[in-house]
Amino acid sequence: MPESALLRRCNEAQAMRRLHRLGANSLEPAWLRLWAYAVTTSQEAPAAWLLCHADMHRALLLGEALPAGNAPPHDELVLAKRPPPDRGTVSRLWFWERMMTLRRWQASLALESPQTVQLPIWLGYARQRKRHRVLVISGLSGETLTALKPAVLSEMAHLASPMEETT
Repeated sequence: MPESALLRRCNEAQAMRRLHRLGANSLEPAWLRLWAYAVTTSQEAPAAWLLCHADMHRALLLGEALPAGNAPPHDELVLAKRPPPDRGTVSRLWFWERMMTLRRWQASLALESPQTVQLPIWLGYARQRKRHRVLVISGLSGETLTALKPAVLSEMAHLASPMEETT
């Protein structure tokens, strides 16, 4: 399955200013693999994309076309272990997305298989008393994305867990 990466529009200086205001004292560029489900109004090209992860409680709605097959830089953290969420979870996320935005939705989820997309994010790290805190902001807009935090923490836990050895 081809992976594509969205373009990072928020640079390091902008991200550090934003994260510093939120209390972070260091940052790291990262990429989070999300699963993009097409939202269509007819059988034509997708009108939008519903970006999901197995550990997200709210999906992200992306109103632009997915890029064609570019990949994130190899020197940045890539969080991409989890398989796509099941169709029931995606339908529930789509239902709540329609309920949260007070519009008349004539669109529906396409039945096609999801595409993978790498979302650029910035991870900010803050030490507060005896605890560490992770902040997630978008690499597209620089806005805080609290909906992604469970997915980021889950992916970081997968990275930190020891690999299973085959004997």
